[in-house]
Amino acid sequence: MSNSCSDKHTSVQHESHQTKILVTVASAVIAALLLWIGGTVSNNQVSLATLQADMLNLRVDIQEAADRSDDFRKEYNSDKRDLDKRLRALESQ
Repeated sequence: MSNSCSDKHTSVQHESHQTKILVTVASAVIAALLLWIGGTVSNNQVSLATLQADMLNLRVDIQEAADRSDDFRKEYNSDKRDLDKRLRALESQ
């Protein structure tokens, strides 16, 4: 009977040891996943901030190009009006 109790005690210790190993492995896997997710989120935040800065720079560039285009169009129209006046003046002579 003492042998039977000893076998049961050894079996319980073995199961307890296996449970501890499984809990340790599961904890390590979960910790690794959380670290990976945290790193990925951090990298994505940096990428997003970079994209936002690039978009802001592009908006500024587009606005500057639009302003230059407007200035060019105004100058072109003014020059065209002057040339049209001069042409009419030449034609009327």
